[in-house]
Amino acid sequence: MNQPIITLFIFGLLLIAVLSPFGALSALMLLVLGTGLLSTLWSLFQAFLREPSEDSGSSGK
Repeated sequence: MNQPIITLFIFGLLLIAVLSPFGALSALMLLVLGTGLLSTLWSLFQAFLREPSEDSGSSGK
């Protein structure tokens, strides 16, 4: 009866040993994700609110 418990315990330790090095990078990943999201939103904001310039688009010349 203890064999499944021991097997689950060993599997849990193996899983922690494999995944724990990546846990230290989670804050950095969140920072990069947040920065990319804000950059994308800022670009969209500027694209919608910017005045159309004279050299953009076809002027027919």
